[in-house]
Amino acid sequence: MDDARRLVKLPILMFAAALLVRLTLMVALRTYHIDPAQDHFLFAHETGRLARSLASGQGFSSPFHGLTGPTAFQAPLFPYLLAGVFRLFGIYTDSSAFVILALNSLFSALTCLTVFDIGERIFGRTVANLAGWTWAFLPTAVIFSVRRVELVPLLALLLSSILLVSLHLEQSSRRRSWLFFGLLCGLCALCNPVVIAVLPFLWGWLWYRRRGQGARSAALVGICALAFLACVAPWVARNYLVFHRFIPFRANFGLELHVGNNAEAFGAPVSTLHPAYNAAELEDYRRLGEVAYMAEKKREALQYIRQHLGSFARLTLLRIAYWWSSNWQIRGTGRGAEWAAAGIWFGFALENFLALLGLILALRSGKKEAMPFAMLLIFYPLLYYVVFYQLRYRHPLEPALVLLGVYALQRIFSREPAEAPASVGAARTAG
Repeated sequence: MDDARRLVKLPILMFAAALLVRLTLMVALRTYHIDPAQDHFLFAHETGRLARSLASGQGFSSPFHGLTGPTAFQAPLFPYLLAGVFRLFGIYTDSSAFVILALNSLFSALTCLTVFDIGERIFGRTVANLAGWTWAFLPTAVIFSVRRVELVPLLALLLSSILLVSLHLEQSSRRRSWLFFGLLCGLCALCNPVVIAVLPFLWGWLWYRRRGQGARSAALVGICALAFLACVAPWVARNYLVFHRFIPFRANFGLELHVGNNAEAFGAPVSTLHPAYNAAELEDYRRLGEVAYMAEKKREALQYIRQHLGSFARLTLLRIAYWWSSNWQIRGTGRGAEWAAAGIWFGFALENFLALLGLILALRSGKKEAMPFAMLLIFYPLLYYVVFYQLRYRHPLEPALVLLGVYALQRIFSREPAEAPASVGAARTAG
């Protein structure tokens, strides 16, 4: 029995179980079979189109239907990854779908390890074990890995890795570690630039924490920032050379703002206003070019917001409510679908409540290492509150939510007093 308990606590076993569950479900549901409808557009949508263009030698271009020229519609990391798979296993083939979904499953399973290590460093071994196993079987983590091609499993891994490395840097003055941290932040931004809303606060927090310990950090934070800029500079330079203007990461903000704020808006994107689903919009996009088209969509969105401030405020509150309560669409009607929707809503509400409770308990008990969780939960969703909501957008936050929720449950059901806060780095050094 003791050997079994020790085995269950091994992080590598969590990783293996998580990967096995995801790959088994992928094969059982045959999610790697590509739907040929709309010239395979349902496979990875715009990401698939960009990957096809890259794999066929046409460069980073044509995110919708037909040849529409160079684009900065998406950040480059995941499209290039998918393009590499296309080059090796074929464009829009079942083999490519199998490989990219297997990679997504791998990214999601690896997140077990970052969840475990973060939990051990901040909350102790018990929370680390429970959180790691929770992530291994968390329904959303499994579904987003195998249901369709998504960048969110990779983004969840990168974002949780940033949190993990930041814990190490509180006690480290090694320049190589700070250089690596800056590069990791740059990769995360090239996966999804929304993370930039969090990074300045996280860097400032590290500087503040180290300053309180008497450590000089300005130069180290500068190294981190330079590494970040070096990582993203090639993409920024490419955009400037192609479009003759400064486009740091993505050019699609105007369109996103427009499809989320209009007379038909309801919190989620209005797909009928999107070039991928509206032939007239696609023709405008092709005729004007991406930069001019996005500027026009931004102008229309801002005009609507100025003329309908009350509607914009209502939509923003609705998007916030959706973000923290879920708006999972259940197929079908009847009592069964109603019960399923209610169950999913309750599950997300419980996850959010426990995470908030865990954050409060952690900060009240002096675990200041948990402050980056608060930064993540506050600043990461801000852009989505303004544009539109989709459930997959909040998935990268779920490693943090799982850790905080498990910590809250541990505090509720544990009869032992909370552990006194300790310096993780100092404790490990002393050990």
